[in-house]
Amino acid sequence: MGIPETVARFRRSRTEREQRVIAAGLVLATLAGLYALVWEPGFAATRRLAAQLPRLRAEVAEMRHHQEQVAALRKAIGESRQDSTPQALLQALLASDPALKGAQAQWRSSERLALEIAAIDFDAWLALAARLQRDARVRVESCTVTALPQSGLVRVDAILAAPVQGR
Repeated sequence: MGIPETVARFRRSRTEREQRVIAAGLVLATLAGLYALVWEPGFAATRRLAAQLPRLRAEVAEMRHHQEQVAALRKAIGESRQDSTPQALLQALLASDPALKGAQAQWRSSERLALEIAAIDFDAWLALAARLQRDARVRVESCTVTALPQSGLVRVDAILAAPVQGR
């Protein structure tokens, strides 16, 4: 005997009123199950997302601000490239890097720039030197790197050479 036959036999053994009460109970149990499994988790997710929304909006505003900063820096570098003087491009690149706020730069000649950075992360210095070579076509002619007591920080004294015009 299978389950359908057992259910049919059980149903036939009940009066019509009992069958209606059982059917109404099954409908109520189904509705309660749907509420517990579908409706309530949906409301919980809505409340959770409503709580997260202000933080996400703040993150979007911050990303837009960063996007505007990047666009302004790219514009400054692009304008410097249009000047097509390595000095202007080098100044724009140095000004665009927040790690170099305390750096001192002094032109020794039209092609040579003395750069002194009191404290910079060594990896940041390597990245900056690569960026200067790639973007400004400036090479490091000489460099003295001195370790500082803080882990990873160095003092840099460098002579940067801009390409000679006409090459």
